[in-house]
Amino acid sequence: MATPIIKSSLGNLFLSTTPKLTSSVRSTNLSSLLLSSLQPHNPKSFYPFFALALKHGFPPNAQLLNLTLNYMCKSHCVDQAVSLFRELDHGLIPFDVITYTLLINGLCKKGRMDDAMDSFHELKRRGLSADVYVYSSLISGFSEMGLFDKARELLDEMSQVGIEPNLITLSGMINGFAKFGRWGEVRKVLDEMSEKGISPDAVTYTSLIDGLCKEGKFKEATKLLSLMVERGEKPNTVTYNVLINQLMKDGSIDEAYEVLEKMEVTGVKPDVATLNTLIVRLCDLLKFDEALKMLEKMLDGKYGVEPDVRTFNSLMHGLCKVGRMSQALDIQKTMKKRGHMCNLVTYNLLIGGLLRIHKKHKAMRLFEEITECGLQPDSCTFSIMINGLCKMMQIDSAEELLNQMREYGLKPGPFDFSPLIKTLCDLNLFDRAMDLFHELEKSAVPDVTSFNTLIYGTLKMGKFETAQVLLKEMLHKGFSPDLKMYSSVISFYSRKGDIDEARRVLGQMVANGISPDVAVYDSLIKGYSLLGRREEIIQLLSEMASKSVALDSRFVLTVLDSLGIDGDDKGFLRDLPDFTNEVLKGKEFTCKELVEMLSKSDHSSEFQVVR
Repeated sequence: MATPIIKSSLGNLFLSTTPKLTSSVRSTNLSSLLLSSLQPHNPKSFYPFFALALKHGFPPNAQLLNLTLNYMCKSHCVDQAVSLFRELDHGLIPFDVITYTLLINGLCKKGRMDDAMDSFHELKRRGLSADVYVYSSLISGFSEMGLFDKARELLDEMSQVGIEPNLITLSGMINGFAKFGRWGEVRKVLDEMSEKGISPDAVTYTSLIDGLCKEGKFKEATKLLSLMVERGEKPNTVTYNVLINQLMKDGSIDEAYEVLEKMEVTGVKPDVATLNTLIVRLCDLLKFDEALKMLEKMLDGKYGVEPDVRTFNSLMHGLCKVGRMSQALDIQKTMKKRGHMCNLVTYNLLIGGLLRIHKKHKAMRLFEEITECGLQPDSCTFSIMINGLCKMMQIDSAEELLNQMREYGLKPGPFDFSPLIKTLCDLNLFDRAMDLFHELEKSAVPDVTSFNTLIYGTLKMGKFETAQVLLKEMLHKGFSPDLKMYSSVISFYSRKGDIDEARRVLGQMVANGISPDVAVYDSLIKGYSLLGRREEIIQLLSEMASKSVALDSRFVLTVLDSLGIDGDDKGFLRDLPDFTNEVLKGKEFTCKELVEMLSKSDHSSEFQVVR
């Protein structure tokens, strides 16, 4: 009878890892043996015993199967649970309602509602009676997927067969309605619960509060919290954390503090997650003094919670971003004094912050400290160092780090090469930049940023032929230049007076789905101006008007200079198109009015532009 499972791939997997099991083991204590063999956080650890029991002819029972199915489903092995169930569906084990409940619940949690309903119908065909737990699993599963009509049908069926819904049943529906923002339905179910004498528990209330907060209904969420307390259900730390987290995300700091105070009054201690949420959001809002005060209170024991590594890192991250490095380094010292080990995130944050304010030597010292603490720098560490040193034009040190990165067994990528290439181009070290680019091509595939960086550099140094070759290679590899790249190429052609080539690139740009902005048109107009082709400038302006391209003050002065406006030459104004723009304090005006205004202002009284 045990043959089906032993021949199965699942059975073979079990048996391949099974220790010897003597025949002295009796089926009566086999379940106890299974439970004792279960390793923490490893539900699969007892599967071999189940398979071996069948192999040695021990009479299997529903309790043994149910234990196995339960832990299979808990460890997300629902497919294997279904396979085991089917393999044993030969009358070998008398399935009971618990067997089906476990299987249906596992399927529902995976969203496999058709399979769950098949098992439900099979249960009834076998003459078993579904209990409240079977119905609750199905109702919760359908509600989670927004299939509320199905959920209601099952709820009605429960009443017809004389099964009263319990807290789990109705909470499943509430969670589903809350997930889909159907608050009217939530209220109806809550009323039904009251009529039936069922009180929502903390989990149900927390789910509702979370849903209300996510929809920005903070007043309703706070009222629900008060109602929860009035009805005798004590909010737990998770309940308060949900509300505080959402309030902080919304920027409602005062309200979040009020919830924290209410939390303390009701005797619920904030945990480190609560306080970390507040600190992270305070840093996001640049309220560092408040965040530091909160850390002080934690250190003084006023909250009864010790800060963890995330607490310290969150504060350091915020301070590093705004250049308050002395405070960030002080926090690191405090962190060490309290016995907390700095992790790689800590070092990466501090190194990046120091390099941003050009503190190379301090950054290098921290870099050395990483290995002294028994850690190893990762790709992120090296990328931060290389990028920071390149911004300081410390190209030799940055290249040395690139080599050191390989010594650590790490493979540099485009993100590491691009800042080096840019810096070499900025320093007019073109040959070294090209060598590095070729090195990148050998070790990894260049990305769009790598190409853009090198092409910008070649254009800046006037090596246009090389830029053209790189641009073709870039397109050949399937990368599309960005707006800035196209703008640079068009600008270069326009300055050379090769306006036809500039227009060709513009056409290519539009074909690739990128709309030209005012900077592109600015370059083209300057190009036409060099050739004295006023008619084409007028055509370009018409094109811009038809595409609703927004003007800026720099462009306006380009038009003014290019058209050569003076007091005796205004006949062409009638040919200018109408524009609607927001150049002058949000005022709408036509291009014609704009040019007249500028011609009267001697090009400068309306605009303060550095050309």
